[in-house]
Amino acid sequence: MKGKIGGLPISYDKASAIQTTLKNKDLWKTDIDGFNSKVGFYTNIASTYHTLLSDFEKGSPEHVELHSRLIKLRRAQGEAIDTAKNGGAHWPVPDNWTKWTKITDNMTNEEKLDAEFNNSIIAEKRPVFMRFLYGHYNKKYTQERRAFDFLSWKKFGTPFEEIYDKKDKNSEEERFIQYFKRKSFFLHSDSTMNRVSDYMQKNVSEIKSKAYKMSKKFDYRILLSKDFSGVSQEGLDAMIVLLRKYNRLKKRISRTNREYDTLQELNTIIKKEAFEKISSSGSELADTAVIVCYGVMRNLSRSFVWNVFGDELIQNLLDKSSGDFEIPVPSLHQEIRYLYSNYEMKKVRIV
Repeated sequence: MKGKIGGLPISYDKASAIQTTLKNKDLWKTDIDGFNSKVGFYTNIASTYHTLLSDFEKGSPEHVELHSRLIKLRRAQGEAIDTAKNGGAHWPVPDNWTKWTKITDNMTNEEKLDAEFNNSIIAEKRPVFMRFLYGHYNKKYTQERRAFDFLSWKKFGTPFEEIYDKKDKNSEEERFIQYFKRKSFFLHSDSTMNRVSDYMQKNVSEIKSKAYKMSKKFDYRILLSKDFSGVSQEGLDAMIVLLRKYNRLKKRISRTNREYDTLQELNTIIKKEAFEKISSSGSELADTAVIVCYGVMRNLSRSFVWNVFGDELIQNLLDKSSGDFEIPVPSLHQEIRYLYSNYEMKKVRIV
């Protein structure tokens, strides 16, 4: 099987909850046991160790020790997830796993070697892909890159990104990149997740760039009704008022003092208000919202017109089409390859 990893699954004696009859007055004890779970702490350390694995050859002492620690952390994760059942037990992570051990003259040679070994695989940094998981990590990453970009311009007269991605670095450039990696809070090693993250980052940036360029060329008039002949200034002004109200209320949905519980409820209320205050014609309302969102107020969210008047927009497109469309369908032929499956374009008629 492609991608198969050998070895036995991790198993251990799990602490079980004491069998007893639950009483409402004692349920709070179970809740308290579930508080302050360290599962995130264990997972972050494990993520660092998985990243460090790629720095060492399989079978080396460092690789073997990291693999052993990952097994122990997997058990710690499982126990942390079950804290409400096992009484809140937490496995203490050894200090030398996450903290640097200072080597002193009064150490024996064995102690010095042991300290050097543990320092070489210490989990004091975080994989660079984790900057996308935590806002404060991403802020730290941005500050680092800005600082080294300044140094790169000063030292080499070129952006840091160019030096970092350069294939044939000279000795001075290589020393500069190694200095960056030593000083960085993040691990930039060639681990699987770092490579996936780097690939996605570059490709998503390219997709966003292309999407932005396409959006600037998009002719929104295709969304207007077949018999569109213009909109009134009164209608535009009223729709702008509704758009601003919609955006204001939408931001408050996640708060406790919200007027509406769901986005769908808000969409329905705003649409009803549009019919009452602007026009009784659905196509006219959709036309007005299109002009507002794609023309007059194009810097604001265009989701308003699709969320509130989506049905009318679809009807506009159907009315102006021949009814024939092409859609991708599963196929034995490889006209289109997507996620390991074959598709071909097939004509369908929508009436």
